[in-house]
Amino acid sequence: MSTSWVVCSAFLHQCPPEKRAHLLNYLPISEKQIVEQLPKTYQDPTKGIAPIKVQLERIHHSWFSPYLRTLSEREIKLFAAALSESQTASLKKDLRFSASLPSLKPRAKNYLQSILIQEVKGKELDILPLECLPESSLNPLLELKLVDLLTVVTFLGLHDLAAEMRHIIETVKLKKISEALSPTEIKYVEILTQSREPVIFSRIGLTNWQGDKESLRTIIQQRGINRLGKALYGQHKSFIWHLIHKVDVDRGLAIQKLCSPLENTLGTKLLIAQVLELLSFMRQPHE
Repeated sequence: MSTSWVVCSAFLHQCPPEKRAHLLNYLPISEKQIVEQLPKTYQDPTKGIAPIKVQLERIHHSWFSPYLRTLSEREIKLFAAALSESQTASLKKDLRFSASLPSLKPRAKNYLQSILIQEVKGKELDILPLECLPESSLNPLLELKLVDLLTVVTFLGLHDLAAEMRHIIETVKLKKISEALSPTEIKYVEILTQSREPVIFSRIGLTNWQGDKESLRTIIQQRGINRLGKALYGQHKSFIWHLIHKVDVDRGLAIQKLCSPLENTLGTKLLIAQVLELLSFMRQPHE
């Protein structure tokens, strides 16, 4: 599936059926079949593809660091000046440099941005623009801000915690777990404990947990990444690429690694349902 064919198909679907059929007849049979088999797109690519500047802003700054670390300080400053202010500020902290940045002319900035996007994509040059992605029930994940996407990961991990808490009878330990959670997280866990968890993974194992909040939250995050990765299995590769590049490189690569099939194919559908239910829960007002 190429971007050009997706855009072509989108324009053709704006034509009346008879005119669309007439225009398709100008194509060779093989190309006509390609266009006819393309799914409906997530957005409307006929309105244009986002410029490189916007595409880069959708990518977490940490994905640029590996490439920038191979460059001289002078080159790093040039590329950093081509990014958004927030990305540049974060990169300065990651790369530990505080030098002022040069002022770039539009043409130079565009050139540097094109190099950065190519470096992030690497060999995956066939990644579809976000506007050309096929429809998917999980597409709303791409519209979330980073903080909200990380919340999704955390709350998915709470499914494993809720399942674990059913096996804990120590009141003190249960109290410590609650103290490590926010009021909204506690409410969500209470909802989860009212029904049986349909997708069970290995036990978290809190037998030796001493009450450290950060270690528990790390475990919850890891479990959430696992559930999200499994839910993404079977989604379009371009969708997965855009989603993992919204988060930091460590979490993104972990999600990608865990994007694998479950023995029971129904499990993937159930995990997708959990993500959608969670998105609905997050849209509701909470005290």
